[in-house]
Amino acid sequence: MVIVQLMRSTLLFLLIAANLSSQIRNDRRSFEPYENWHDAKQHVSNLAEKDHFSGVLLVSNLTDNQVHLESIHGFANKKARIENKIDTKFNIGSINKVFTAIGTLQLVQSGKLGLNDKLTQHVPELTKKGVDQITLKHLLQMRSGYGSYFSSAKFLANMNDLRDMEEYLPIIQEFELGFEPGTSRAYSNIGYELLGIVIQRVTKTNYYDYIQTHIYDRAEMENSGSFERDRLLKNLAIGYSQYSPNRVFGTELDRSEVNHYRYHNNDRLAVKGTAAGGGYATIEDFKKLLLAIKGYKLLDEKHTDLLMNRYEQTKKKRKAFGFAGGATGVSAHFWWNLQNDDYIIVLSNYDPTTTSQVFGKLRKTLEAL
Repeated sequence: MVIVQLMRSTLLFLLIAANLSSQIRNDRRSFEPYENWHDAKQHVSNLAEKDHFSGVLLVSNLTDNQVHLESIHGFANKKARIENKIDTKFNIGSINKVFTAIGTLQLVQSGKLGLNDKLTQHVPELTKKGVDQITLKHLLQMRSGYGSYFSSAKFLANMNDLRDMEEYLPIIQEFELGFEPGTSRAYSNIGYELLGIVIQRVTKTNYYDYIQTHIYDRAEMENSGSFERDRLLKNLAIGYSQYSPNRVFGTELDRSEVNHYRYHNNDRLAVKGTAAGGGYATIEDFKKLLLAIKGYKLLDEKHTDLLMNRYEQTKKKRKAFGFAGGATGVSAHFWWNLQNDDYIIVLSNYDPTTTSQVFGKLRKTLEAL
């Protein structure tokens, strides 16, 4: 019981980190741009020297390949003294949701699914009040009423054994909706796990195999996947946190603890990534993903527009596309200016705090050009 309580307190951070994208969007007005790219590089180097940052980042352009900034710092494995490299695989947290969204839209494009399909058409086991009103579009837009499951005792007791999307269903079945579907919005990991289950059932293919064949392979993303962390894999970064397993993220640290990322996260996250988060990718694979989206290798133009415009058909297109993922020892961000093809990718194996600030300043710098 004590172990479960400790795990629960630690995993509360995941609930906080799940809102990372919206927090960055709301806070970015307060970020000041760098004076120039040399200052940006120097600032990131200074942060790394003080052990505030570990990871890789790239600021470039998809059209002309002009690199504004590329920087690599820190260790993928501190104990073995293995440094982060350009081909290091980083945990990308909630950015897995982008792959799940693309997979769902591929099935909409092929006519196997409809955005207005009721969730219970595909997952009839869900019987809680209001669930029969949820559509797949609600799930994609996080307007289903579902939230997250990280505080579930069933999840905490089984997190080291969950290797198939269907194994999440008994956990999800315990949860009530927080609001009537379509009437509000709340960040939802449950919603995307359910989309993963739908993909698996409709295609009669394991979710992970589907994403491998229809996204990673098409985009030539050779170093990405929802790898099982209890199996040895080359170039996989271990996540490091300032917070020990018995400390809740966000609580005040003693001065002696600040910026000492000594606690690895291997015992704090589910053993395998899911449709909602926890996969791995390299910085080069992220660039390939953006190029594949731009070149309509994953979706046709109509359904690419749906992806960019939050699953709405509209003549007023969004100017940028991006997402963030965060957890204990995990921080990942990408942002793509759809008008001029500038992009930012930041992958870190440290807590999100400093990485998010660096990302915000880099985005402001690009916007100021």
